[in-house]
Amino acid sequence: MRRVLIYCSCFFLLLSCYRPLETETPLLSEEEMIPFLVDIHLAEAKIADYNSLSVLSRDSLAAEQYATVFQIHQMAPEKFQQSMQAYMSDPAALESLYEKVVEALLAHELAFSGKAKKDKNSPAEALDKAQISADSSKKEN
Repeated sequence: MRRVLIYCSCFFLLLSCYRPLETETPLLSEEEMIPFLVDIHLAEAKIADYNSLSVLSRDSLAAEQYATVFQIHQMAPEKFQQSMQAYMSDPAALESLYEKVVEALLAHELAFSGKAKKDKNSPAEALDKAQISADSSKKEN
C-alpha cells in the first residue's frame, strides 16, 4: 500500500511539472527565409563539387560562400540562427518552410537543366542547319 502511494504521488508530481514547450517567434518570415535557404543550399552544392580540395581549402571556400550569401541577403548571422532555432522548435513550421525550399530548389534545377539543354541543343541545331544548307546548295549546283 505504501509503494502504491509513493508511485501515485511521484506520478502526480511529474504531471504537475509538465508545461508545453513555448515556441519562439522567428525574426525572419518564411518569405525571407526561403530565398536565403535556397542560396545556402546552392552554395553547399557548389562547395561539394570541390571535393578535390583539401579540407582547409574547402572550409575557406565555405566561409566565403556563406559570407557572400549573408551579404547578398543583407542578413546578420545571429538573426538567421535565432530564426532557425524558432523554426526548429516548431516541427510543423519547419516542415512547411522546407517544403517550399525544396520546391524552389526543384524549380531552380528545372530552369538550369532547361538552359543546359538549350545550350546543348544549340550546337546540334547549328550543325543540322549547316547540313541542310549544304544539302540545298548541292541541289542548286
